[in-house]
Amino acid sequence: MVGFIFQIVLDLLTCEKPTSPEATNLKRLRNNEFPTVACSRLQRYILPLDCKSNFSSILETTYVVQNAKDCSFTIAPESLFDGNGSIDQFCINRKFAGKKYRFVYGTSSFLSGRVDPTIWKIDVETKEFLELKNDDYCFAGEPYFVNNPTAEAEDSGMLVCPFSSPNGNIVADHLLMIDCQSFEKAKASFKSSIPVGLHGVFI
Repeated sequence: MVGFIFQIVLDLLTCEKPTSPEATNLKRLRNNEFPTVACSRLQRYILPLDCKSNFSSILETTYVVQNAKDCSFTIAPESLFDGNGSIDQFCINRKFAGKKYRFVYGTSSFLSGRVDPTIWKIDVETKEFLELKNDDYCFAGEPYFVNNPTAEAEDSGMLVCPFSSPNGNIVADHLLMIDCQSFEKAKASFKSSIPVGLHGVFI
């Protein structure tokens, strides 16, 4: 179809080296070993479905056609987040799953070698971001976006994120609830422990 460009847009967390699986080996975790791993980055890849035309001036990211006959090409990703630290476990408003969205929410990774209880809201269009520091001595679990069913704005809703503390005498395990527009927060603490999880903590 003339005037249309068919493409697949993929937003991914990428690492330069596959060190995370090695760092989460059960033997290391049982010995409380947290080796430094490569920081993960939020990047966008756009895969053109027609490699015979050069659409690099139109696509948000560039690609170079190497061989039009077998459709081989190289893609240069677009960086969506240039903040300090390693972002992990990001989520979006699920009403926009499979659609064009603007906001991404993520937490810092404790696999980066330090406890950094940070939550980010990232605008993938402007590359601006908001940062919220939680209590020290806490590990962030996977955040979950709860949308406002009566609102149309993409960022109208609450972000719910569990936090686990390795020392309950300093900070109790808790749920952090954040208004995604104002970034104001509320906290619900628990006497029982919330187990640290890489991809999902269920209470």
